[in-house]
Amino acid sequence: MITVWLNSEQKQLEDPTCLAEALARWQPPGEGFAIAINDVFVPRANYAATQLRDGDQIELLVPMQGG
Repeated sequence: MITVWLNSEQKQLEDPTCLAEALARWQPPGEGFAIAINDVFVPRANYAATQLRDGDQIELLVPMQGG
C-alpha cells in the first residue's frame, strides 16, 4: 500500500497504481479538470503512464467561472 494526498486528503492505494487507475477509483467530476502531482502539471495523455508513489501530493483542479 502507498499513501498519497488528493487535495490535502489522505488516500490509500495499492502499489503500483497509475494515475488513470486512481482517477477511475476516485471518480472526479466529468472531463473538465486538470491534475498536478507534486506541483507539476500532468497532461491527460500521460495519466496511464504516470505511476503514483508513496507521499505524492495530487491536486485535482476544477475551473471556476466568474471574475
